[in-house]
Amino acid sequence: EFKKFVPKGMAEVDDWHKSISLLACVDSAPLVVGDSVISACQGGLILKFNRIDGTVETSCRYPGWMFQADLLLQEKSDSLIVCGYSSSNKGLVVCLTRNLLEERWKIEICGSIKSRPVIIDDTAWVLAGSKCIALDITTGKELKKEFELQQGPYMSNPIVLYDDNQLGR
Repeated sequence: EFKKFVPKGMAEVDDWHKSISLLACVDSAPLVVGDSVISACQGGLILKFNRIDGTVETSCRYPGWMFQADLLLQEKSDSLIVCGYSSSNKGLVVCLTRNLLEERWKIEICGSIKSRPVIIDDTAWVLAGSKCIALDITTGKELKKEFELQQGPYMSNPIVLYDDNQLGR
């Protein structure tokens, strides 16, 4: 017998289907960390749940933001980097603790961010619109390093940044 399941909140565990349903699209690859899965969605929700039984462990929400870029776990600082965008062509980069309980830093940037940042040493390179912008991975502050991409097809996941600041695919 078919049982229809309609979630009532942003995230809901369905015991009968053994699944977690989100009310918004998940376009990014989830991140598996130990026995947990961390996922972000177009509705501004970042969710950590148990990969074995689906129990929601914690979540945080950024209303008005959409997360499409793959999540990045920065092992050195044990931080989670999440990038997103708004309907007003703004970009957002958030650095959270692995357990999602603390926001280490957050920065808004002009230009949508739809791809995961590239980390080189202590710098996070973020593709925001048609610019590649450098951020200090510890503080989130913009560094005085950026370059404009040539007009053409826009890139999404994955981006590759070479040592001489050339962008590749």
